[in-house]
Amino acid sequence: MKRGSILSPAPLKAFLNADPVSTVLQERGRETYDLLSFGGGSCPKVVGRYAARFGWKAMCFLTNGSDNGGSTQKIVEALRPEYGPTLPVGDITSALIGLQDPFQYELLNLRSWHLDPERFTANERQAFDAALKDISCFYDRLALSVKWYLDKFADHEESKSSKERFAAELLECGRLVDEVGLIRSGVKGLELSEASIRHHCFNALMIRIGAYDSNRKTPDPDWFMVGLSLLQHALSIQHAVFPCSLDEQVLYAEWVDRAGTVIWSTKHTLPDNPVTAMSGQVALSNAPDSVKLLKNGEYARYGRFGFDPERPAPRSYPEAVGAIRRVRPGAPILFGPSSYVASIAPCLAIREVVDQIANRSDCPRILFLNLTLNNETVGWHVTDFLDFWELNTGRPVADTLDYIVVNNDLESSREVAEALQDKGDTLETFKFRGPVKLTDAERGAIPERGLHLVEVPLAAVTRELMRLSSTGERKFVWVPSHHAERLMALCHILVQDFNDQRSGKSLKVSGQPGRKKKFGLDPSGQTEAIVYYPSAK
Repeated sequence: MKRGSILSPAPLKAFLNADPVSTVLQERGRETYDLLSFGGGSCPKVVGRYAARFGWKAMCFLTNGSDNGGSTQKIVEALRPEYGPTLPVGDITSALIGLQDPFQYELLNLRSWHLDPERFTANERQAFDAALKDISCFYDRLALSVKWYLDKFADHEESKSSKERFAAELLECGRLVDEVGLIRSGVKGLELSEASIRHHCFNALMIRIGAYDSNRKTPDPDWFMVGLSLLQHALSIQHAVFPCSLDEQVLYAEWVDRAGTVIWSTKHTLPDNPVTAMSGQVALSNAPDSVKLLKNGEYARYGRFGFDPERPAPRSYPEAVGAIRRVRPGAPILFGPSSYVASIAPCLAIREVVDQIANRSDCPRILFLNLTLNNETVGWHVTDFLDFWELNTGRPVADTLDYIVVNNDLESSREVAEALQDKGDTLETFKFRGPVKLTDAERGAIPERGLHLVEVPLAAVTRELMRLSSTGERKFVWVPSHHAERLMALCHILVQDFNDQRSGKSLKVSGQPGRKKKFGLDPSGQTEAIVYYPSAK
């Protein structure tokens, strides 16, 4: 196998000694994007799969840095004494690997050295486990994993040379993990046995180039940009991914009753519920029904959402704001599909980001709502999502959005209905709380707020989700997810619709409240989207 040419010691040293910040800044300054999307790790997997088919070749994905749960938070806490505040890497590394082919994705997504059970037999996994027992460094374990996946993908459609080049560059990332001393026995999150390949490779590179340093209160923005560029080139990532901020981001929310009285916040704790003793996103996602459910049977709503008011407000990452600016006129700016409150909303809580979105009225700005309600949005109607959007951004919804897309087929097929059923004794964080439903009244009210309302069947049962039972058993169950090809076909139609209206080719219904038009999403005409048009502005 050939050695990687970018991250191996001599080329990396030469690059870092040759004014890399100016080099990468010049590269970024020349970039323009055909599509920009806000969301978590699942968003690039859905959007990126079919985008090129519709002419969107250069894409950018913006993520949040407010994840404070699971292995991500353990790594942040473990690195803090030596390197200061580091970026929670969960969403950004998920986005990076979501843009890659199956071979690359499966290698980078390895956690705790567990081979994919869908790809390898039980006997193969046992043999792999046995081979790992005598290997005590990250690089050698990664090298063994690379060999197994190269053999498994030997007849796959990607060329052998491209797989070997990627594997060589990944191994150079693995070398950096050992070189910077990232693996630490007895430190939760950095133990060799529980290593997350993508998290460790990302952090090791940022440490090696100096983006993380205990003398700073936040990662260095210029060197962080250099690290992202190196990863993009080394790991064959074709599109840009940026966090919206590098500062520490602790989410904060208050729930209120109809009188506006605060009944719960993410700073409250329950002595008999250790989960709620945590702060930020974890506390937000696990706020118990016992405090959110009001006496009249309604659920409390958010009275405040954003970042911890006792901490400095997170600043925007200049590369993220610049990316919004560099979207070409008429190209789509998407929000989702992704977790609405946990993944999209933190990006919109950063003022400079919202201001730049508001400035892009020359682009169709499209929100894809979740298919189902979760613990963060339980009891909501579609208009509640818009009310929250305004609370989150501090602006009328029509200032920053043009289209809101609502799925309308969660109960139309037996397989979707089955996937929605409660799977029994589970503690899964984002547990389904029923489908997002659109009412007749909302079909008229939403266009009156200046938005195009889009109803369309977008559900597909193509995704597995891990659920954890109270006994600790891990179960994989089928759940509804967005139909990627249909979603991107709809996006293409909405972009055309938006640009037709801008150029004066607007539909006859445009500007007349309550009017609608149907668009076919496939040649057979079996799948239709209904667009309800707003009043003229």
